[in-house]
Amino acid sequence: MARFLRVPPARSPEISRPIPDWVLGAGLLVATLLAYLPALRAGFIWTDNDYVTAPALQSVAGIGPICFEFGASDQYYPLLRSAFWLEHRRWGDAPLHIEPRL
Repeated sequence: MARFLRVPPARSPEISRPIPDWVLGAGLLVATLLAYLPALRAGFIWTDNDYVTAPALQSVAGIGPICFEFGASDQYYPLLRSAFWLEHRRWGDAPLHIEPRL
């Protein structure tokens, strides 16, 4: 019978990193924020004005047609339109929904 010899696994030398992982992570976060910074100043695009600032979203009475009338918009998505209505009630026509906090 052949015997199996148990060979210890080869040990890899420890790799020393010149830059700690948390510094790399912070650099990646900063690079991502800088990449998206121009988009934060952008406004509405394409047909967003048709959806976000639609007349049905301007008043409190607009929630009824959004939910119960099939012809109130070009497509019937009551949950999505209700979310747009709530967002408009909260933030108005601002494309970026972030309010500064003191």
